[in-house]
Amino acid sequence: MIRKAPTRITILLAGICLVLVTAYWVTAPYWHARAKTLREQQEFKSFRDRLALAIEGTDQIDLVEHSGMLDFHKADGIPDEKHSRIEYARITLSANQKGELAVIVRDAQPMECISFDMPDPHHSFEFRHNGILTQWLSICVLSQHLMWYNKPGDPWIEEQTMEAAGLINSLETYIKKCGFRVRINWQEIAEQTVPSDGHKPSNSAPSSDTTAPADAH
Repeated sequence: MIRKAPTRITILLAGICLVLVTAYWVTAPYWHARAKTLREQQEFKSFRDRLALAIEGTDQIDLVEHSGMLDFHKADGIPDEKHSRIEYARITLSANQKGELAVIVRDAQPMECISFDMPDPHHSFEFRHNGILTQWLSICVLSQHLMWYNKPGDPWIEEQTMEAAGLINSLETYIKKCGFRVRINWQEIAEQTVPSDGHKPSNSAPSSDTTAPADAH
């Protein structure tokens, strides 16, 4: 049997198929990354809207400036866990301040957080209902991390978002406006505050503030 030579149409179709397959494999990483970004942006919008509602619905919000876990290190560089959290400053937000905070959160737009540093928050917004700590929002400005502890338990469960860079920048401005420090040498501050015997100073945060109480709801 004599085999017929491929026609021009066959060759053209084969060429088109080859181009399409090549284009898919070349662009697939982009489309996968794009889909991931869109998903994370939608997750941020949900995070943002629920956080704004929580701010508006809580009785009291305290803004706290405190030490971080990495402020104390042993000689081998491992964090020294014998120190309790040191509380440097605390204010209870007024109604106007709480309203401004809710607006800042609700107006925030998705922006990817790009950081390879380990989070070590030095500011927290504590949410209280009838005086009981019900949830809190911890912020690490330097590492661009935002952690919302909104599910009471043992331990509490945190919720994070990878698109909160814009919100963190706005919260940094808000925290400064409230008279708190942000970009300073926290390790130096902690070392100056803790006595040489290692016992926590009188201005350390009480345990009910540093660890969620068992009856929180």
